Amino acid sequence: MRQTAATALAAIALVAWSTQATFAQRRTSPEADALAYVYSAFLTQADPGVMANPVVLGPELQRELQLPARADGGRVYEALIARAGKNPVDVRNATPQELAAYGVRRGFNPKAGLPLYTIEAGDLRFLVQYDLQRVSISFVGQLGVPDPDPPPVAPKADSKKKGAR
Repeated sequence: MRQTAATALAAIALVAWSTQATFAQRRTSPEADALAYVYSAFLTQADPGVMANPVVLGPELQRELQLPARADGGRVYEALIARAGKNPVDVRNATPQELAAYGVRRGFNPKAGLPLYTIEAGDLRFLVQYDLQRVSISFVGQLGVPDPDPPPVAPKADSKKKGAR
């Protein structure tokens, strides 16, 4: 009887401990998981699957890589890895200042509700948009490079012409 009570007490203690351990472990957010995945893919330089196929390129990268607006993800990944070279890689959330400086460009939809990250490798900085449902980078642009085909600016409407009365 004494052994049965000790066994029951041990079982209760084990259940209480495992329940407490379960609650102590918190799942990371999907955005944090995506950030870690992107970082790992660029750090190891061995995971072209991080790119959607096709992946949308910013117009500045289209021109530089000589690829279409929607390009093969593997080719884009290899081109970015080649440009990064042996430089240390860092991946972080894109800042509001970076997004403002990048601006409105063809193929980029900052209002899509998808996480935006900056990949830094030496002097290069890439803006990537990550699709959490498809588990891949859906857009890549290069920060610090002007838009080669900016959207047309509408002329300001003057209600009065100079010299007219």
